[in-house]
Amino acid sequence: MTTYARIENGIALDPVMAASAVEAKGLFGPIADAWVFVEVPDGTKHGALDNGDGTYTNPQPAEAAVVPATLTKVQFQDLCVVQFGGDGAGRARYVSVINQIKTSTSADTAFAYERYLAATAVERDETAVFLSLLVADPENDLTLAERDAIINNWPAEV
Repeated sequence: MTTYARIENGIALDPVMAASAVEAKGLFGPIADAWVFVEVPDGTKHGALDNGDGTYTNPQPAEAAVVPATLTKVQFQDLCVVQFGGDGAGRARYVSVINQIKTSTSADTAFAYERYLAATAVERDETAVFLSLLVADPENDLTLAERDAIINNWPAEV
């Protein structure tokens, strides 16, 4: 037995084991009348790319989507401190940003901060919006690089 597949647009489709291309085509019934089956290497999977040299690259399984964890406010604070430089420098930067939030006259910043104060947990996407508000707020000196460091290092749910 040999592996046969139909090739469309450089992709191996419907690979099957058969004694011949005619037998492979026959496995699909009348729908396959217009299809041309060719021999492909054993192990070729549906969706494999034709490399043009008689070899095929099988599709890779999709990577599992990373689900960001929901953090407690203490976990979020710890994340910020680490991303702000850790230890004393990180704590000082965190307090500086919080103090700037508290004194900001921006209605958006004040509204987002009130929600933060009332929350028991924080989510990455909502936090990204809040931090973007701070970057845009002229009364806060949070930088885009600091915002990105926090969001890009957000832990995944386990």
